[in-house]
Order: sequence, then structure tokens, then C-alpha cells
Amino acid sequence: MSKFFTSKAQTLKKLKIKKGHIAKLFIFKVSEFTKNPKNIVATISRKFNGKVIIRSSNFKEDNKNKSFAGYFESVLNVNYKNLIETISAIKRVIKSYKNYSSPKNEILVQSMVENVIASGVVTTCDIKNYSPYYVVDINYGKDTTAVTSGKKNTLQLILSKQKIYKPKKIYKKI
Repeated sequence: MSKFFTSKAQTLKKLKIKKGHIAKLFIFKVSEFTKNPKNIVATISRKFNGKVIIRSSNFKEDNKNKSFAGYFESVLNVNYKNLIETISAIKRVIKSYKNYSSPKNEILVQSMVENVIASGVVTTCDIKNYSPYYVVDINYGKDTTAVTSGKKNTLQLILSKQKIYKPKKIYKKI
């Protein structure tokens, strides 16, 4: 991978945003979990309050050739205090890597975001043809997986990087 494309987890870790926030995260390699699952779960218990999401961070995700969005498992609303539930969720994510196994594979744990009114994905170019547009795929509602899972009823906005027009206030913030 190039210096621009790292894992999803590492991208989130390095991302700097002016407004908003990225939910607290903890990243570990699959090999670390395989060696000592109880240590990983103990670390999760120390770092988080409330429910967590156990997310994929496979080396194939978010690369320059294909996004693999929604391809690998993520487990929502995991009770981090429940050892069996947490280990089971991590194993589900690892199992989803079966066709794309690599020592580079990671697991990303984040706090579950609550009171969601909209969620989505923003890219800084059209990934189909690399045109210089901001592309915003958004879903209004509580389902934070709608865009990445490819569900219907999501909205796509293509915004010019030129200052030709003024987008609605909510999209300007994005």
C-alpha cells in the first residue's frame, strides 16, 4: 500500500477534523488477539464505557483499487463487560477475513455512537472515475450501517470543489 492508503483503523487514528469528532478507538492486530484474547478484552474493558462496536480493519479495505465497503463483518452494540460476548464478536470479525487473511489485518473497537440523526461516507473524489468532487453518501435515521451496507434509500450528493454554488447549510459543514 502507498503512504496514502493504510488500514481503515490507522486512517481513523491519523485523521484530523476541524468540527465533530471521531469516536474513541482501540486498534489491535488479529495476531495479538490470537496470542492473548483475555489481554485484549481486558484492555477494551479499561478503555471504554458503554457499548462498543467491533469493526473490521482488513488490509484490503479502503484501498485505491476497491473499497470493500460492507464486505467484512462489524458487530454493533457489544457489551464490553461481557467477556464471552466480546470475544465472540471479535471472532466473528476475524472469521469474515477468511478469504483475505494477512498479518496486516487489524480489529478496530470504537464507542457506539448514540442519538444518531444521520450517518454516511464522504470521499474527496468520485471513486468511480477520480473526478474532483466531494461525494457524500448519507442516510437520515438511526441506522449507522445503511450507507456502508449498500441499503436502498440513501442519498448521494456530488458537490463541486469549485465555489460556484452554495450547498445547504448541513452539507457545507460536511
